Amino acid sequence: MSRVAVVGSSILDVAVVTPRFPRPGETVRPDALGLYPGGKGFNQALALARLGHDVLFISRLGDDPLAEIFRTLRAIGFQGYLSLELFNRDYWKQDALSVAKTGLEKMRELVRTALA
Repeated sequence: MSRVAVVGSSILDVAVVTPRFPRPGETVRPDALGLYPGGKGFNQALALARLGHDVLFISRLGDDPLAEIFRTLRAIGFQGYLSLELFNRDYWKQDALSVAKTGLEKMRELVRTALA
């Protein structure tokens, strides 16, 4: 099969099952909650890998619970880079080098734990 590069999103899909459809403005507690790896790029890379292609997947990842995404990426032969995205505005007020070092340490630990 051919080698394919996919550049796209990786997200965490959240699916809930409720006993009924909520009315406007109403909160209905879910019966079940599922977290699944997803995103257009992730899904395309996964499908191509399952078809036997050699996939290079390049994506940005935030600070979501990503263990399942990392395990799936490893299973499809992930070759790419991770980038640290800071959505917490408190980090923006801190020393950039310190935040980058802390973020890198946390990202490495997350990947180590997810792939252990």
